Amino acid sequence: MECKIEDQVWTSCYKWIGIQFVQHKEVKHHFENVYLAHINVKPNLVWKGWMVVFWSIWDHRNKVIFKQGKVDEEEIFHDSTQSLIMDEV
Repeated sequence: MECKIEDQVWTSCYKWIGIQFVQHKEVKHHFENVYLAHINVKPNLVWKGWMVVFWSIWDHRNKVIFKQGKVDEEEIFHDSTQSLIMDEV
């Protein structure tokens, strides 16, 4: 991925779940590696986690562009992890 903020968010999320990961610039390859890294986990859980992080990045981007928000990778990470935690409760 080419965005430094996005890269930091993904890195934080990977650290949070305890895996080391090399990221790709292309989203397709990024997702393929996430899927393969968790081959022993149900595919729907991997897909859900990936989509939550992806959506949090997209949502934050929209806040910055359309609501004059400030770029904050910690907020994106927090939103991602909270969404994942709340979904599991």
